Amino acid sequence: SRIPSDRAALESFYRRHVDAVERFAIGRCRNPVETAELVSAVFLPVIDSAHGYDTKRGPARAWLLGIALRLLADERRRWWRDENARRRTHHRRPVSGPHGPTTGRDLGERGPTAGDRRAG
Repeated sequence: SRIPSDRAALESFYRRHVDAVERFAIGRCRNPVETAELVSAVFLPVIDSAHGYDTKRGPARAWLLGIALRLLADERRRWWRDENARRRTHHRRPVSGPHGPTTGRDLGERGPTAGDRRAG
């Protein structure tokens, strides 16, 4: 494929397929900013991997929409992972030891530290 080394070919390829990728993104993204980010992210791999695209395996549109689908799935997984982590940490109660709230220093220890015993 001439796309990575030929600016005119890349521009032509983009113009032929951007509307299909945009329609795909509009139907699946939560807002216009996410849509624009997905559309632009789809075409970045084209520059690096167009040489590996094989027309015998299917049309370019299917290749691009496959890239979009994978990017969207990756983003959703990241969001769910982050959301679950926020929920888990939000519902945790602060750990408290016999001498008040614990610190990061003594989370793994049982009971007061030697310094705490001397101070008490």
